[in-house]
Amino acid sequence: MNYDIFERGRYPIDRPAAQASRVGDRWEGDEAERFFRGRLAKEVNYESLANEYRKDWSIAPCLLNDEAYVFFLPAFMKVALEDYERGETPTLTVTVVSDFLEMANGELDNRLLPILRTFSAEQLSFVADYLQEVHDRYYHVLGDDNDAARALRLFWHRFKNPAQDADV
Repeated sequence: MNYDIFERGRYPIDRPAAQASRVGDRWEGDEAERFFRGRLAKEVNYESLANEYRKDWSIAPCLLNDEAYVFFLPAFMKVALEDYERGETPTLTVTVVSDFLEMANGELDNRLLPILRTFSAEQLSFVADYLQEVHDRYYHVLGDDNDAARALRLFWHRFKNPAQDADV
């Protein structure tokens, strides 16, 4: 999968990264703020999360504000697949795929609407391809009613490249 279509640069140092309600907890929220604020998107990878993030990085997407979430979402998608490939517990994959399913169900509009406003057609198609990849590689053993397949069926399929097969 070509994540280069999401060239993002650096998240602004002068903009908060964590949700305001999470900052000051001296726990996960503060760690998300420390780690993500001012960071280059390409610096968020399996190694940096495993070695530099001092808390449970599988919940990091849940701690970010909407702007930072959209900015770093491609990195989370990539790390989630790397998590599986390394044989780790795929908790970040579950977090990312669950978010896509909640968006498809209309439960995370605060995350979905900025994605729809800022992602190009190619990037939205990438999300659909990503869900298909997660289903094909890992979730298929759960049958066709897994979270990746449901998210794709309910909403994200509409962004697939028309030349691709839309069946899950």
